[in-house]
Amino acid sequence: MNPERRAQPFAGAVAVENKAIRGYAAIYYDGTPATEYSVTGNVIERVHPGAFDEVLASQADMLALYNHEEAQLLGRRASGTLTLADESRGLSYSVPFDETDPVHQSVAARIRRRDVQGSSFTFVVDSSSGQSFERRSDGKIIRNLRKFRSVSDVGPTHLPSYRGTTAEFRSAGTLADLDRMAAEALGLEPPTPVEFYFKGQR
Repeated sequence: MNPERRAQPFAGAVAVENKAIRGYAAIYYDGTPATEYSVTGNVIERVHPGAFDEVLASQADMLALYNHEEAQLLGRRASGTLTLADESRGLSYSVPFDETDPVHQSVAARIRRRDVQGSSFTFVVDSSSGQSFERRSDGKIIRNLRKFRSVSDVGPTHLPSYRGTTAEFRSAGTLADLDRMAAEALGLEPPTPVEFYFKGQR
């Protein structure tokens, strides 16, 4: 499966505290609408507790990046400058603040000014057991994310893609792919390209 990106604009999604840049890369669904997201005009997404278990157990390297930009490196798991934790609220990350690092200085200043209020992550879902789809009574399709195969980066972002109950994909192509995948999983007729276009404009 192709890499996807999501972001969290919730209060406390990113902060500079206790000499560290901290945030929540993902928030778990807790049964309330505030923790589920309308990713396309037809698909609502939920990240469930335990979805990161395999990623955390693997000890695979992961980068902490500002806005997914490799030139804005904050830390990395392999060197010990990126720490991850599976908490009741979601997947948290922490990078020790280095006052001698210009990238750290710049990102921390933006967070303190509240120009940057979100966190984001790039992931690949386990194609065999990582997701399931269900159709709600209002016709919306629920995508349940239960197992990530990999996470390549986490970190602060000024352009969160999750905004309460609305969200954006990085491209219309990815949006169309998800709608098509959901339709196939439920045995539904996939939307036409025209329907994809109009849903993307909402």
